[in-house]
Amino acid sequence: MGHQMTHGQTTHGFQFQPEAIRDLPTTYYSENSGVGLTLLNHPKREEGLRVGALGLGIGVIASYGQADDTFRFYEINPDVIELAAGNGRFFSFLEDSAATIQLVAGDARVSLEQELEDGMAHNFDLLVLDTFSGDAIPLHLLTKEAFETYLKQLNADGIIAVNVSNRYFNLDQAVYRIADEFRLHTALIQAPGDGLQSYDSVWLLLTYNEDFLNTPIIAAHSTTRPPSDTQLRLWTDDFSNLLQILK
Repeated sequence: MGHQMTHGQTTHGFQFQPEAIRDLPTTYYSENSGVGLTLLNHPKREEGLRVGALGLGIGVIASYGQADDTFRFYEINPDVIELAAGNGRFFSFLEDSAATIQLVAGDARVSLEQELEDGMAHNFDLLVLDTFSGDAIPLHLLTKEAFETYLKQLNADGIIAVNVSNRYFNLDQAVYRIADEFRLHTALIQAPGDGLQSYDSVWLLLTYNEDFLNTPIIAAHSTTRPPSDTQLRLWTDDFSNLLQILK
């Protein structure tokens, strides 16, 4: 019925194999998820979206791509790139997508910083951070300095969507603290999964475009911000503490 990519206890996506349903977005990326709602209702949806994604998985979000879109994926694991690109014929989200697909191998933050140094500012309409679902969190992607880089690669009305779904940590607390530092507006979207096509997901949207978060479809799916830990320090390249957000 389908193929699934799993590493340890973490599922990085699965794809139905019957042709009629193989392009359905699955796992954490269903149409009612935070990233799905953002892609489907982005104000520039009909103009051609520039989407950057930190973490490839099997490329499920490419299923949302349209002919004028560009999806640029940053992935550190070359084996993941090979599988998502079709090696073994297990997955075809990238191949089937109507969007232009770009794959960048290596550490995502290092790649984004190098591109800025080379004068390559992408002005992304959406930047998807999706590297935090397992128990080994790449903390250098969740610091003040990292978000400074992300914002330089984002256009003024762009949106950052962070997958904070995690069995072990309340990652939203750390991301809210960063949002406050940069005075970004936020929306937390929790979507129940059906256990077949989709999983329970929690996405945190960050943007200076408050109007987007106030659109009826986004507002209707948003959850009230949970109480914040007033003792939680801002994570930087010199300081982070996972114990503070342990569930």
